[in-house]
Amino acid sequence: MFLLIATYGLRTSEVVAITLDDPSAGSSAICKSISARPLRVGTSLTNEVMCALVKHLKPGLHRPRHYRQIFLKSARAPIGALKPIAVTDAFGSWSSE
Repeated sequence: MFLLIATYGLRTSEVVAITLDDPSAGSSAICKSISARPLRVGTSLTNEVMCALVKHLKPGLHRPRHYRQIFLKSARAPIGALKPIAVTDAFGSWSSE
């Protein structure tokens, strides 16, 4: 999550909205929402970002099919979409270490 924010300048709401369908074949499929108008990220996903996404998703081979978001709030029940505040809280915890 932090790598996506740092590399592409995404907002927390944009990061949690990324789905498995978005970064198709390493293309520039992640969209930024500015003034309710989507703006495509101008470059392809970097190798570092793609590797991080693959590494994140590998443990989740048993993820429910109806959840398309890349970042879920739990790998076990109750599973659900991650909220932007969770990213903010995780960054606060990480930066205070």
